[in-house]
Amino acid sequence: MYQADFNVTLGNDVYSQSLNYSPVAWKKAVRLAMRERDARLGKDRCMIDPSLSTSHLDPEEHVIPQGVGIKWIKLPKGATAKHTNNRASSWERCLLRYGLMGALRPFFVKSKKSAAFEIGDGKRIVFSNDHLRGFQIETHGIRRLQRHGQGPGQIRFRVPLHEGPTLDVSRALNKIVYLSMCVMNPAFAFSASLSDLRRYLSDDEPTYRPYGERFVAGAAPVAGIGIDLLGSKRASGRIEGDHGIAKVRLHHVEYFVPLFPDHHVVPGPRTGIRWFPHSAPATDVVADIAFQFDSIELNLPGG
Repeated sequence: MYQADFNVTLGNDVYSQSLNYSPVAWKKAVRLAMRERDARLGKDRCMIDPSLSTSHLDPEEHVIPQGVGIKWIKLPKGATAKHTNNRASSWERCLLRYGLMGALRPFFVKSKKSAAFEIGDGKRIVFSNDHLRGFQIETHGIRRLQRHGQGPGQIRFRVPLHEGPTLDVSRALNKIVYLSMCVMNPAFAFSASLSDLRRYLSDDEPTYRPYGERFVAGAAPVAGIGIDLLGSKRASGRIEGDHGIAKVRLHHVEYFVPLFPDHHVVPGPRTGIRWFPHSAPATDVVADIAFQFDSIELNLPGG
């Protein structure tokens, strides 16, 4: 299931839409979104960059990157242009391969995946997962762990993470938010309120939009999005956003994406959210990762 919430506050009025999409329900909502696209942006125009036309030969576009293990949350051929799909794929690689999400992906995918961390002096940690052996932690050159142990407990590692360019990660997250809204509430998504967001996803040199990141301990391995919007309603009945933030959860990682960055104030560090307020190149950071188990059995090499 794909959990989606869309909450709008208009003065004293509150409009709330909460949806749990199954694959069948998602396809039905996508068909409605495609009709709304044709009516508001023009027939066969790209949802992301309306200046581009689309055709049935253009590839499908995954709203949630299929690299997180969820493959059916996508748009059909002709929803977005091939050019925008290719650009989005490069952003999503930065989101999925690096940083916190890159380190945790082996937990969530069914195909064989691994994430390796070189921590110096010949020491190495590998998180891996495949459908036959399950999730594994391999240590090389590390002898701090007891050779055998059973019962509840915790294993903690301090590992280096390579973080991708924040602009690419920001654009990947904003693409997820925008295309999710195109299906959840196409009338609002295709309105002038989000024209700046569409430009952010289509311009070659856009003005950076910040985002936040938070690890959610004990979260269920699912994907979901929640959008809280404070807006106004024109005489025509059209909703126009003033303030708003989208919360995207991909398994254990939750991202915070302001819809109107000029009106957004980054909260303090007490929220537990790490904010990326400026465009920055790829960098390396050190993270503490702790695994808590109901039961543990360790068998280190040579034990």
